[in-house]
Amino acid sequence: MKDITLLDSIDSLNDKEWDNLIDRSPNGNCFLRSAWLRCVEEGMGLSALHVVCHSEGKLEAVFPNFIEKSNSSFNISSLPMGYGGLAAPNMDTECLPAIIDKLQEICLKKGVSHKICMYTDKSVGYWCILRDNDYSPHYACSFRNDLSKGLDYNFRLLDDANKRLLRHHYDNFNFETSQISEDNLNDFYISYSRSSIESGERPIKMSFFESLLDNCSENVVINTVSNKDGYVGGKLRILDNSKNIIHGLLVGLEKKYESDHLNFLTDWHTMEWGIRNRYGIIDWGHTADDLRNERFKRHYGIGGTVVPTITWEKSYGHLNPLICLYNKIKSKAI
Repeated sequence: MKDITLLDSIDSLNDKEWDNLIDRSPNGNCFLRSAWLRCVEEGMGLSALHVVCHSEGKLEAVFPNFIEKSNSSFNISSLPMGYGGLAAPNMDTECLPAIIDKLQEICLKKGVSHKICMYTDKSVGYWCILRDNDYSPHYACSFRNDLSKGLDYNFRLLDDANKRLLRHHYDNFNFETSQISEDNLNDFYISYSRSSIESGERPIKMSFFESLLDNCSENVVINTVSNKDGYVGGKLRILDNSKNIIHGLLVGLEKKYESDHLNFLTDWHTMEWGIRNRYGIIDWGHTADDLRNERFKRHYGIGGTVVPTITWEKSYGHLNPLICLYNKIKSKAI
């Protein structure tokens, strides 16, 4: 028998036991580890609904979730940022249906939706189970560059416009990558907040970044850009050292620097840094599967491999059609 339990905090289970399971799971990643989940709980202030599966007293699977509020409604999401879903060392096919049943009890009572976006291609084996349980797919993608093949290889993949940018503009700026600290975080947060507001988004609270600094600073770096006048902006990256992957996450570059092409030039610096530090993959993060989308075009020009990503969603209650429409519009705006 599977014993399914709900936890309202990552602190309810021993960190070592949790992280050991994540590290042994093919679907495990840095966003599922206890340190990251604690940052989301403490820094974003989101209520947790982590589902754990035990069998004969042994931890077999975990499925982190959070309640996300949006104006007058809310939904349950596997993770508000990054990749979530089920983590089970043996790709257990019995735990997932039992966990879905437990989540369904909660969602039916509250009339909300449940969303999942998993990272690895190994999660394909769960897709049939999700369809059988009436989850619907919403398609997007990410771009991933293979850093293990070196700088020259990745340079050849660039489009001609980006190759010219590197030759004529890269040396006009100073780039630096360093572990998150109070000094670089304060500068980054100012530029990140301005960039978010310009894009019509609400910036994540500073408390989240302070929690990153306290709980997993060894897995967070900030790329900073400066010119002759000083600090210009930066980008925040998450390091999955167990999987040898860099995740592009948050951007702190204001629109006034678009003509300087700093988005691309900073990304190229990240690739240089990643290759020097022997990382294997850089994942640039979610983007709409649309050639008209600026983020898509920028990452397409870097020459990485495009990887389809699917957010699975099941909605409950009388708001189902509205929730689905809202998330469809939101996904196109990524």
